[in-house]
Amino acid sequence: MLLLARYEFAELVRHPAPILMRCLTLPVYVVALTALWNGLRKGAGAGDGFPALAYFLFTQTILDSCLNRFGIGSLVLGFEPALSRPLSWRAQGVAQGFGRTAGQLLVIGGLVQVFLALTDAAYRPVIAGMAGMAGMALRWLLVLPLLALADALATEVMAGLYIRVGKSDSLRFVVTKSLLALGGGLYPLLGEGQSGIGWMRYLPFSDFVFQPAYFCLYGHAFGMETGLWLVRVACWMALLALAAHASFRLAWRGLQVAGG
Repeated sequence: MLLLARYEFAELVRHPAPILMRCLTLPVYVVALTALWNGLRKGAGAGDGFPALAYFLFTQTILDSCLNRFGIGSLVLGFEPALSRPLSWRAQGVAQGFGRTAGQLLVIGGLVQVFLALTDAAYRPVIAGMAGMAGMALRWLLVLPLLALADALATEVMAGLYIRVGKSDSLRFVVTKSLLALGGGLYPLLGEGQSGIGWMRYLPFSDFVFQPAYFCLYGHAFGMETGLWLVRVACWMALLALAAHASFRLAWRGLQVAGG
């Protein structure tokens, strides 16, 4: 498993061209969301101080790495051959997905850090100076494994469903757009002047999108102790692992080889 994860990670780092191409569109979403958020806050008479550009750079990086079509397709194609190999399909999927997502988050996250380092004067005191930037970079490296593992497990769940019921991009669309809408990808789930959205912070989407971005900026979770947030993440991970196992069993039972 470790060898597979290292291979996927190294391949993405050695050949980052596809990721860099996606980075060309990332600023469009980030600038649009930042302008919308700042405009709404200004219209409501709210003061400045929240680093919206930095926040949306982190959230959109997380969302861009989630449930990659290539990752799902690779697991679907490798399902039958993996059944005859010593390493299980589930172990292969987790290793490959973890390495691929970790590499992507590292490359794009690194570019985000460089961009913010060049523009950090606009976001003092939250990310002021090299000490602030170094701390934010370190916190990103701390949350990166959690995000990569969650995506690897979610990709396995989706691949198993694809094998069982056929390719279903509509299902992937619903999940990814739910992450965007309910996880804090369209707006930070801060609750200030947004009393109607407080319940969203109790969803798993928030724990994997909003809270990691907020933690990277401030060094602690929002609205709860950081330890409690990590416990919540561990619980969601356990549920994802169970779902991945159930998805594998569902795919295996529905598998037909040579008409049987």
